[in-house]
Amino acid sequence: MVEIASERTFTGHSKPVVHCTFSADGKLLLSASDDDVLQLWSVDGTLVHTFDAHSNVGAACCFSPDDQHVLSGSHDFTLKLFRTYDGALVRTLRGHVAGISCCCFSPHGNAALSASIDQSLVLWRISDGKLKRKMDGHGGTVLHCCFSPGGEHALSTSSDGGTLRLWRLADGIVETVFTHHENLVSCCCFSPDGACVLAA
Repeated sequence: MVEIASERTFTGHSKPVVHCTFSADGKLLLSASDDDVLQLWSVDGTLVHTFDAHSNVGAACCFSPDDQHVLSGSHDFTLKLFRTYDGALVRTLRGHVAGISCCCFSPHGNAALSASIDQSLVLWRISDGKLKRKMDGHGGTVLHCCFSPGGEHALSTSSDGGTLRLWRLADGIVETVFTHHENLVSCCCFSPDGACVLAA
């Protein structure tokens, strides 16, 4: 087993951190916490911004591909889009009827996906925050979601007994349901060429 030393500890949240991610350029970190705020960090440990993001637990966060924006999802049923450089709120996205469990930007940054406890997957247009498509089909909480490398498909996992669904985003059709797991599937991703998927 390889031993990895801790290089730096980022201290600032008042409650447990539930999600964290690197920016695309590797210079920034974003953290979401049960204290209802997002925090933007420089990799040297400097706190850059604190986003007063939500009225309930923040459950997910991500950077846009160009690092110009950050998106957060919460148990207050909303997603919020912020500008990275000054922390300003751009808009609030509403459409779910239960808490958000995951969110991600499309590879081109013009769309986003959100997964929710309401058993749905939602596709959003970033330019105006419009809900483009709501996709239902899972029989339990949608736990995780991701775009294919080309942005034409989405993958989602659920607590509904081990299913993984491949969606065609142009029309919201489920192309494939993977049923190889025997219990909830908590995470998924595409291979870089989009030919394979991985689920846990």
